[in-house]
Amino acid sequence: MSTQTPNDMFESLTGFDEIAIAAHFGDKITNLHADPFAFLRALAFVDFRRGGQNDKDAYQSAMALTISATQNYFTEDETEDEAGKEPSA
Repeated sequence: MSTQTPNDMFESLTGFDEIAIAAHFGDKITNLHADPFAFLRALAFVDFRRGGQNDKDAYQSAMALTISATQNYFTEDETEDEAGKEPSA
């Protein structure tokens, strides 16, 4: 599980990360955004790479995540949570 939000991870991507994502996911990260689970798996793939896994193992780790684990892999953005809440009286 990552300590970053998906947005933080996305904004931290390097060109090398983008090349690795395209090589393993078959598309640019910006195109994967239309498929939320593919997008999150691609970000998790980068997190696994940064954690020391080689590309093959990082891809296997990302693809082995269940839907639930994929949804919960990143920290939630607290500012988004606050924006959707009703004001307290």
